[in-house]
Amino acid sequence: QKQHSMHVLMTDEGKYVVVQRSSKEQHQLAAVDTQSPGTSVEIKTDEDSKKVAFCFVHKSTRYIVKKHEKTLKLEPSSEPRPDNIWFSKENLDGSEHYGLSTQAETKLYVTLCGKRAILCFSEDNSECVQFNDTT
Repeated sequence: QKQHSMHVLMTDEGKYVVVQRSSKEQHQLAAVDTQSPGTSVEIKTDEDSKKVAFCFVHKSTRYIVKKHEKTLKLEPSSEPRPDNIWFSKENLDGSEHYGLSTQAETKLYVTLCGKRAILCFSEDNSECVQFNDTT
């Protein structure tokens, strides 16, 4: 596995993926116009760079991404764990951007939900949010 450190994850529309508090104990990922200070991202890729896993760092707490039905959950973790969710990178439109899908039997694509642009899952790849390739 290759380890990549970076500071931001951006969509092809110039939105920054950041950690936001959703309730007292819970955090979620959202796409926003400005990078929030204190959020950074580590990206791990497999050997052929087709699969990717994320670890978000927000205010000195590390979070791994977990799947719960059709929502993305952030779980505090002091280190990347083997059960950290791995996504497939999919080039959906022939550009340098890519979408992310789950490895599950029924593919789910990372998309944006609601007015607050929270990252969630959809079975429809036409709704898939596109990311700038940083790996």
